[in-house]
Amino acid sequence: MAKTTLKDVAKLAGVNFTLVSKYINNNPSARMTLETKEKIQKAIEELDYHPSKVARALRSGKTNTVGLLIGNLTNKYFAHSLEIALEEFQKRGYQLLISVVDFNTPKAAIQNLLSHNVDAIYSFIAADKEIEDLKIPVPVIFNIPNKKYSTVTLDAKTSLVTGLKTLGIKEIEGIFAAPNLWTDIFTAACHEADCKVTVNKVALDKVKRAQEILAICQKRSKYIFANGWETTCLLRDVIKDQLPSYRPNLLLHANCSGPFFADKQILGVITSSSRELIIKSCETLIHLIENPHKKVIHQTIPASFVLASDRVYSRFITKHFSLI
Repeated sequence: MAKTTLKDVAKLAGVNFTLVSKYINNNPSARMTLETKEKIQKAIEELDYHPSKVARALRSGKTNTVGLLIGNLTNKYFAHSLEIALEEFQKRGYQLLISVVDFNTPKAAIQNLLSHNVDAIYSFIAADKEIEDLKIPVPVIFNIPNKKYSTVTLDAKTSLVTGLKTLGIKEIEGIFAAPNLWTDIFTAACHEADCKVTVNKVALDKVKRAQEILAICQKRSKYIFANGWETTCLLRDVIKDQLPSYRPNLLLHANCSGPFFADKQILGVITSSSRELIIKSCETLIHLIENPHKKVIHQTIPASFVLASDRVYSRFITKHFSLI
């Protein structure tokens, strides 16, 4: 069976081919009566006509496709982030082209997305020097601080200072899976709170990360800050299985809820909404697509400090992991 065309729709509706094209593309210059619109719509439905996305892209210069750079989807954070982004872009008429990368090949992933003519790129991966040196001809947004490209980032420094001062912490170990945007934020907050800090960047590989966390815990520091639910869970497991007598006080970043927040060693959390961060990023990126004269936009969302003894802390303790 031959594919239905605009000419078929026009013939059945008894109208001009150009008029059908303007109707389908919501052309504001099109002048037609309600009766004509109804005839065209009836013909479209009767013939089960579906406009060619390729043809539309050629006419408009847009594919209504956003490229997404993301890490390994076996990581629950990335998987939940993808789910939120997919929902937000679909609601706004955009489809996602997903590129799963490791932290060593983001440049190749971006070049692959560009070869598919995406309208913009949303990256959950940090912009390394290779990306900085690229000339990317479409809007790009990161959730990690970056001067060259648009960003929506977390403003966590103030809440970290509040947490350190409220808990009276004067010396603390920080544990971060590298690469991590929290290291600079955490260091700056500790200096402002007059707190001596040791920053520990641990491996992404879980086996190596557990070994490095054990070495940190063997120093038996009184206070530890951990970022990332996987790192937090590994920290708890290492202490429970290998250093059961060690009882450090924990300060965590909480952009999720889960069973691990029931740990009595947790004194408080720096909380932020990953859902809010991702939704705002999607909205900003679409704004950049639809307003090409806009160059670079930098926005932040706030974080807050919550004591484990506060009543609202209970919302973090859930049976299953989930982003908030």
